[in-house]
Amino acid sequence: MGAHVTVANHLKVPELVHELLTKINAKAKEEVTEKLSETHAIFEKIHPFSDCNGRVGRLLMLAQALQRGIVPPLVLKERRQAYYKYLELAQTQDNVMPLQLFIAESIVAANDLLFK
Repeated sequence: MGAHVTVANHLKVPELVHELLTKINAKAKEEVTEKLSETHAIFEKIHPFSDCNGRVGRLLMLAQALQRGIVPPLVLKERRQAYYKYLELAQTQDNVMPLQLFIAESIVAANDLLFK
């Protein structure tokens, strides 16, 4: 999608997935959107192919949200470009805050759609 993100070498994928799972399963007291955004940005860089990994990454976020008992974030089509921009910021500049805010807004949007 035009991102300028260096993805993992395919030989390192097993090691990187293990590190990610360790981070996900850590009993840290991170705020839920912080955890979702950090692990999502990391996961998206592990995929060693140019065709991206978005569906699987968003499915992982869905599972993490459900484990925490919250409505999963919904990336609406009209906000997709913002999602890509914030994801790239998280991955290239270690600036997770815009992605974290985007995910929080996406959780609210999903909640509004489900319970209106």
